[in-house]
Amino acid sequence: MIVRSLCNSCFQPFQLLLQASDVDLVKQVADEEGRTCLCPRLCGGRINLMGDPVIADMAKDQRLREPIDLTGKQLYQAINGMGLPDEVPKHVLTVEAMLKSNKVVGTVMEEVNNRIYLHELVLSNGITIHLAAGQRGAQVLRLTKGDADGTRNHR
Repeated sequence: MIVRSLCNSCFQPFQLLLQASDVDLVKQVADEEGRTCLCPRLCGGRINLMGDPVIADMAKDQRLREPIDLTGKQLYQAINGMGLPDEVPKHVLTVEAMLKSNKVVGTVMEEVNNRIYLHELVLSNGITIHLAAGQRGAQVLRLTKGDADGTRNHR
């Protein structure tokens, strides 16, 4: 099933390519009625999960960005912080170049039981590098664009 959706906050169109095998994952991120879920851009908005002709027509509006195609698994991963396909870096050189060419202007850290955890690096060009613990060290989860002060811009 294909569901055209549109975020009610950042107006990013999505085309959800949902298979029967995705139902359990989508139910985990859906609201109580199963009609909406958080925007996968994590902007604070919501997208519809049910086919709606009005929203489908709005999502086709040429003034909006191109829709992002997402499977149910990708939707689940994005809502849980793993990033959208366009936010996940594909090459080491991309991250390395960003770190070498931009100053770190902010961080998101926490201290728990006298241990310090680094979650994000905010660079001077407005890119935020989101990190997680990996088996071999810090894992780069996704890259998002924001202002240099760390506030998020929606693409």
